[in-house]
Amino acid sequence: MDALRLFIAIRCPEPVVAAVAGWQAELRAQAGQAYRWVAPTAFHLTLRFLGELDEAGARSADAALREGVAGRSAFPVALRGGGAFPKPAAARVIWAGVANAGDGLADLAAAVEAACATQGLGHADKPFSPHLTVGRARAEGRAPDLGAVLRAAATREFGTWQPEAVELIHSTLTPAGPIYRTRLTAPLAAR
Repeated sequence: MDALRLFIAIRCPEPVVAAVAGWQAELRAQAGQAYRWVAPTAFHLTLRFLGELDEAGARSADAALREGVAGRSAFPVALRGGGAFPKPAAARVIWAGVANAGDGLADLAAAVEAACATQGLGHADKPFSPHLTVGRARAEGRAPDLGAVLRAAATREFGTWQPEAVELIHSTLTPAGPIYRTRLTAPLAAR
């Protein structure tokens, strides 16, 4: 069997998707084809990227998701502002920010990370940095300077919601962009 490219994430509800997609359209008008724009239907907050796993590893990822989410209550997530990695003047990745990561999201990500380690999936390559990716630079050359448009979006509100579940998502890369399919859903307890 082929390897499965997997990650653990929270999906966004339609009103948040629509708000971020509106901002993305403004960015696209300014930066155009310099970026691969994430399809709004693919917007999500990654808690843990797992990478390519065989079926045994995927079963461990299933167990890690269940373990990491078990007994956890839902919490509010607020998307606000925009930015870029590594910096707005040389934006390789454009993102919408999470305003309240300390109000539950960071704790959930830490629990998922610990569960991944317990299930033999190792540790994440990078520390958790909550964001919703909007676009990625296409080429290694110089990306357009989006500093002004990103500074203007610093206080832009995209919405607040209370996630009901966390998903293990299978990503299939295609020339037209990734296709995401939910492999497993783990509910968060209602407050």
